[in-house]
Amino acid sequence: MTYTFRAQINSSPNGVYGSASAKSSSPLQAGNLGILAYVYDISGKIVQTSDIIYNPNHHSTALSATDAITAPGTYYCGAAIFVYDPSIGDYIRRYANSDAELLEVSTASAPAFPSKSLDSLKRRHREWLEELEAEREAEIAEQARQAIEQMFPDAAAKRELERIAREKAEIEAEIAEHARQATRQLHS
Repeated sequence: MTYTFRAQINSSPNGVYGSASAKSSSPLQAGNLGILAYVYDISGKIVQTSDIIYNPNHHSTALSATDAITAPGTYYCGAAIFVYDPSIGDYIRRYANSDAELLEVSTASAPAFPSKSLDSLKRRHREWLEELEAEREAEIAEQARQAIEQMFPDAAAKRELERIAREKAEIEAEIAEHARQATRQLHS
């Protein structure tokens, strides 16, 4: 199964918007292919994202678009692709944009986009998305932990005791190692 992706900036009477499409080489079950469009400005900052839209049943294409942006500027579009992998029972996420998929829409007041920095911008943007994803996952995990501790106050006390026990074990291991080294020095 192969997949092709496209992300582009479009103009409309209401402003500019980003759209993205993902297409598989064969029909898919509903929800096996998802696409999210995102628009970023010349600095690499994301200014608009769409919802994740999944393919309908037995369709090979998923399409998504952002809301319109009215502020003057130069904008670029990328796509986040979600492909369901049955072997792991989860979605594989990929972020894609390429020279051919980036169309510039600018106003007279916007600076020209320096093409020599396009690769570094895409690289930085991919890193930004990975960081954002990691932060979001950590945030969700922390919210879940806090919710559990509120529901079960004893859980917080238990975590603290476990932390103290871990620290104590680490200190004891260090002391034991120092003692072993001292013993070796005495007998050498």
